Amino acid sequence: MRPFQVDPELYTPSPAANAPTLALVREVEQGYPFARLLALKERLGLDQAGVLGVLGMSESTFHRRRKEGRLTPEESGNVYALERVFERAAAVMGGEAEARRFLATPSPFLGGGRPLELLSTVPGRELLATYLGQVDEGVLV
Repeated sequence: MRPFQVDPELYTPSPAANAPTLALVREVEQGYPFARLLALKERLGLDQAGVLGVLGMSESTFHRRRKEGRLTPEESGNVYALERVFERAAAVMGGEAEARRFLATPSPFLGGGRPLELLSTVPGRELLATYLGQVDEGVLV
């Protein structure tokens, strides 16, 4: 019996199909401009201490990044992940104001904590993404 073989001419996606994701990867690798962190802070409706807590960033690092004008790749990846969760919350909840309210309101489905408290870790963001998917599908209300 011959092993299954795929004709790469037929099943290889075009480079253009991956271009947006690859550009995003390069953007994160280069580090986001510091202004993107400030924009996220505003979108989330957080003060400086709040956004630093969610990102796990010290105040001295915040001021250093402000002076340098750029985030590290790791910090950029965290900002990216928070943007995605917030955008998902806005889509599910009906807008950015509703997403902010959702993130700030304690939920019995999340152990009585505020969803915002889950944003500081990868497992917390994954739990929140799952929760939002369930809400979107009508599993949780």
